[in-house]
Amino acid sequence: DFEHYSWDNKTHSGLLDKDLNTIIPIEYNSISKLTDNLILVGKKPTAYNSSRWQYYYGCLNFEGKVIFKTDYDEISVLENGYIKLKKFRNCSIYNQDGVCLIDKGFIDITWEQNPNLYRVFKPADNWHNTVGLFNQNGQELIESKYDELSFFHDDKFIFKLRASRGVCDINDRIIVPCEYHSIEYSGDGYFVKKDSKSNAPIAKLDLDGKVIPNN
Repeated sequence: DFEHYSWDNKTHSGLLDKDLNTIIPIEYNSISKLTDNLILVGKKPTAYNSSRWQYYYGCLNFEGKVIFKTDYDEISVLENGYIKLKKFRNCSIYNQDGVCLIDKGFIDITWEQNPNLYRVFKPADNWHNTVGLFNQNGQELIESKYDELSFFHDDKFIFKLRASRGVCDINDRIIVPCEYHSIEYSGDGYFVKKDSKSNAPIAKLDLDGKVIPNN
């Protein structure tokens, strides 16, 4: 294990093997272990009058091969072992060999262990972000168009647009239309309300979103 930071930009670090052969040249202001396969390195801007306080980050493997160049604001490891790169207001996902999985201008990407999907956030008007879903292979399942999107049950998700909620499946097929204030899953269907008032009427929908008539 190793870790070094040079906040004053006056010292540099690299990595040698046990025989003192250079693996990583002594040219970085920070160096630390990111994963068992990757070394996180950082460089401060070379411009004398730069006001940037943080490093530009990159990654090399333990053979010294550059996997990600040192031009990212942040590099982190997701729970599934993939690498998240952030640069200004753009976020992307790569595997540890540097192969791109998701890079479509999203402001943030998170990994949801239940149900093993990527939640992606896209900037919208007035600094508001919309959300969508990608599968673990980097394929888009639900376009990033909802104000909120949460796992509900089975392969169903509850979504919100403005003040209304609905239910869709993992392929963005609408099950319950977006016209309800609240939706509760009951095992064999949904209880829905169109109003926030405590005495507002409650309707029961089946699992296909069809209204079940009152007996």
